[in-house]
Amino acid sequence: MEKSSEGSDSGTHCMINASHAGDDPLVRVSAEFPGSGLVGSIAVQYLVEALSFTHIGNIASPLLPAVSLATAGLAQAPLRLYEKGRLLVVLSDVPVSDEGSCTIPSRILEWLCARTVVTEIILIGGVVTGGD
Repeated sequence: MEKSSEGSDSGTHCMINASHAGDDPLVRVSAEFPGSGLVGSIAVQYLVEALSFTHIGNIASPLLPAVSLATAGLAQAPLRLYEKGRLLVVLSDVPVSDEGSCTIPSRILEWLCARTVVTEIILIGGVVTGGD
């Protein structure tokens, strides 16, 4: 496990505790946070399970709700990092506050860019259309 990376932004902290984010110097990042219809959450969780991604770490911040989720009887952090090949996935099971929606992704990118070259960022989410 790599030492955790902690940084400060506007007086708040975001701690990333993860193993090395890949041996390849070029990575793609897919991120999702719960939104309309939980489309991003469902899609990314499916990818993680179907393609057997490896859980490499967690992200903690006071800007996240103080919760722990359980899957198959094991506690999980609400914001986790997974990796497979050159793809790193950020998966959140909880909504992030307005302040956290800027601070947390910024810290994740700072952490990643200090370790590798991010070639692409893929954001997955749903959009409310107001129609039937």
